[in-house]
Amino acid sequence: MAFRFEQKILISGSNSLLFKSWVIDNGGTKIHDDRTVTSIYFDNSALDLYTLSNEGSVPRKKIRLRCYDELNKIGEFNRFEIKISSAEGRYKNISTVENTDSILKHGLLDKNYGICKPVVIVSYVRSYYKIFELRVTIDKNIKYKKYTSNIHKT
Repeated sequence: MAFRFEQKILISGSNSLLFKSWVIDNGGTKIHDDRTVTSIYFDNSALDLYTLSNEGSVPRKKIRLRCYDELNKIGEFNRFEIKISSAEGRYKNISTVENTDSILKHGLLDKNYGICKPVVIVSYVRSYYKIFELRVTIDKNIKYKKYTSNIHKT
């Protein structure tokens, strides 16, 4: 598992366009096309994962199913990710899953947090750049909603 450095900053409104222009003006290059990223986040009934993340506690964990497509393509969620933040750094385990329907219906068992079920869907458009040997991503059109079991595959 390789640790990674990640820094998130909030840039709103017209500052987002200024930042994107700064990246390009300083030799930033687009490393692939923009794409929609949609994730279904899981948590236990006490919302421990959310609480730890919101408080910035370490260690903490995010459990999610992810796809790079539109929100209504639930059947395409085949990427299972566990993102861990610890005192040593951050890392992410990624695997492919075949039983998406079962995980969405029954949840999954985490050794630290117990049974975790889907709670929220987050979707955004991400742009990818490389500048000064760093990868910079810019997210826009961020949408979220509570997960409900009445979301169907198309």
